[in-house]
Amino acid sequence: LDVPVDDIHFGQPRCRVRSPGLQMLPSMIKCPVEELAAEQVSVAQIRLEDEYVWVAQGTSSNRNLFAMKKRGDVYHAKCIVVEPPARTQAHPDEEPEPETYGSDFTKIQLIP
Repeated sequence: LDVPVDDIHFGQPRCRVRSPGLQMLPSMIKCPVEELAAEQVSVAQIRLEDEYVWVAQGTSSNRNLFAMKKRGDVYHAKCIVVEPPARTQAHPDEEPEPETYGSDFTKIQLIP
């Protein structure tokens, strides 16, 4: 599935700069466009109010999406559609976990 990068939402509020077994985020951002565009992003379709949105699933997919959005010159992502994670019932006194953290990469917190 070929999805515009701007239409994909983040599924996690934070993005690891260093993740075991994965390339460091700064080097992902600096790699050739063709190499980054070839990376796959696992997405699930989530209903958000009156519309459906694509949400990146998993650490690797969220890192790939962050690098693509940060660069600004990768316009479409090669996506694999996966099942959305099962929703857990929040305690009545707690807010439920959001299913998406938006599509703006500047709102995603980078962690070491």
